[in-house]
Amino acid sequence: MKSVLFLMTHENVNWKFAKEVIQKHSDIDVFVTGNEYHHYDDIQSLTSLPHKTNNSKSIWCDVLFRNEQFTCKGLIKHCKFIYLHLSGDENNYYNWRLSGMKQYYNKTGGVWIDESSDIDLGLLSIF
Repeated sequence: MKSVLFLMTHENVNWKFAKEVIQKHSDIDVFVTGNEYHHYDDIQSLTSLPHKTNNSKSIWCDVLFRNEQFTCKGLIKHCKFIYLHLSGDENNYYNWRLSGMKQYYNKTGGVWIDESSDIDLGLLSIF
């Protein structure tokens, strides 16, 4: 199986900055597909996209804004996860989304990134 990374965040934060930082890594290509991952076969819609390096070290990354975009428990052991939490408009939606992200983080592991975190170090810790 090809290497896959998911950046789970919400639209009220500066996720585009994180995308740019991650994209600087030569082996990682970041996409914002809007895909949902409910079955093993769903991952192929991501890994079939053209990758900037397309070699054995290539990592496909998709940005997920909603918890329901990823529901396949079987994929957890095959994928890496980054949870991006930056201060934003703290309202009911924000608090609801943050609690959902924390639940996923507890189930999948991965890296939790907030204002005090270094995204590059987070990437190194999971690869």
